[in-house]
Amino acid sequence: MYTVTASEARANFSKLGEEIARTGKTVIVFKNSKPWLMMAPVQTESKTDALSTEEQKAKALRIAMNVEEEYYDVFEALSKQ
Repeated sequence: MYTVTASEARANFSKLGEEIARTGKTVIVFKNSKPWLMMAPVQTESKTDALSTEEQKAKALRIAMNVEEEYYDVFEALSKQ
């Protein structure tokens, strides 16, 4: 997982999308120095069908918690500004 600014994502959207689809990595887009959105590849139907709705929710929650843990110091510093 890596990060880009909103302006970088806008300027390189196609290239970024191709890289995400090719590598399967997730990208966090920052806007005004704050996490704004996450770009991730779409899973194929076979992978999605294999996971129940509850498993998909649990997986999404794990991803969100990992982002929060990974960027805790960034969030803390931003909250003090």
